[in-house]
Amino acid sequence: MLARRFVNIRNVFTDERLSISLPLHYANEKCGSEDEMGLYCLSDTGLTTLDCYVGDQGTVVVGKCCRQLEDLNLRFCKGLTDTGLIVLAISCGKTLKSVGVVACAKLTNISLEAIEYHCRSLEKLSLDLEFINNKGILVVAKGCHLLKVLKLQCINVTDEALQAVGIFCLSLELLALYSDCYFLSDKGLEAVAAGCSKLHILKSMDYADKTFITNEEAIDMFR
Repeated sequence: MLARRFVNIRNVFTDERLSISLPLHYANEKCGSEDEMGLYCLSDTGLTTLDCYVGDQGTVVVGKCCRQLEDLNLRFCKGLTDTGLIVLAISCGKTLKSVGVVACAKLTNISLEAIEYHCRSLEKLSLDLEFINNKGILVVAKGCHLLKVLKLQCINVTDEALQAVGIFCLSLELLALYSDCYFLSDKGLEAVAAGCSKLHILKSMDYADKTFITNEEAIDMFR
């Protein structure tokens, strides 16, 4: 039923904790491709199933069949490596506007380099990754000038990365920095507030009392 109804899907959300299945003949009828892990594509713009273990082979199928993809969210995909995300960036980069990656432990700065090179229309980026550091954020900031939303929960990111955001991401409207960004300080936030004139929402963890400061008050504080 889903396969017949949603033939123009442009958003893909994968979470290894989900287990959703559809009759295989619907998938093969539309795309003719099957991933060994149970990920199937509907058509040039659609995805049918989100199974329990999505890795590089699954993303290859998405890249092959969903060429109009605009919104990609990858969560807890233990089998996904830089190779798989690079394939997606190459195949769907021209249409991708939003990318979110959470707890995909094998992804590194190499994936962000691919996003910067192929996804120049990107407007939203959300990262919660252990092995991402300043190098990856610097690359994205310099190449993805249309970014409007940036959300980071990366333990190895420092003020240097935010200074690059303040210089290059002039369209930024929302910045969210979460509790694992231990090496950020007011210096980085000041750079963003000074450079990103369109910024109107700022969410930053206040480590003194473990609360968030947000919106105009926070922006005015750092300008």
